[in-house]
Amino acid sequence: EIDQLQTLAAEGLTPPDLAARIGRSESSVRHSARHRGISLGVVMPNNRRARTPKSLPYQRRKWSDADKAKLIQLASSGTSLPMIAHSLERTEWAIRLYARRNDIPLT
Repeated sequence: EIDQLQTLAAEGLTPPDLAARIGRSESSVRHSARHRGISLGVVMPNNRRARTPKSLPYQRRKWSDADKAKLIQLASSGTSLPMIAHSLERTEWAIRLYARRNDIPLT
């Protein structure tokens, strides 16, 4: 049963689908997987898989000196936050956080 759980989980089945396939409850499947270190992935409440980091619009990456200089230049020229985020290919939240931590006023 454990090998079956591991094999089906590797195929990307959701916990409800796994439970139906092996004839157990969803909570039993989750408990068994957690106890044995089997990853079931992140599942949304409507049983759809959450977006993986690779499918997010912007990936985490370090701030380069060029990024910082561009942020300072755009912020000082009065560019809106959404435009700055688009220009730097970062989220607005990432821009706000970096600006706050580095004392860069966003006007």
